[in-house]
Amino acid sequence: MLLATSLMLLFVALDLSVTWSHYASLLTLSERHAMAATDHERATYIAAAEYASAVLGSRLIVVYAIGVLSSGILLVGLVMLRGVFNRVSAYLGLATGVLGIASLTSWGVAIILNAVCATLWLLFVGAKLWRLGRA
Repeated sequence: MLLATSLMLLFVALDLSVTWSHYASLLTLSERHAMAATDHERATYIAAAEYASAVLGSRLIVVYAIGVLSSGILLVGLVMLRGVFNRVSAYLGLATGVLGIASLTSWGVAIILNAVCATLWLLFVGAKLWRLGRA
């Protein structure tokens, strides 16, 4: 469970430091581009936006966003097989992890099924945690 938690924290740290900072840059640069008075200023903002756009379009983002998080969910699913969560929740966690890792191949079916399983897994886990909190 420590390894799963570490992978999920790694995902959060990478997502906040890489992805969201580049989204913020693109939003700021697009606002400045819209207010630019000359073609030279607009070209400067477009050139600056190319870097953030390239980072967000890179395959590495997909690997950490899906691979690291899916690996963490897979490990959580394995742990769930032994704990207070029911088998359906555990198997949904396992399926989410495996399909997430398989989706790194860009196979459309794996991507869609991963999203469906992740949504169901979060609903099952959330419902169980809510019931545990009320007990």
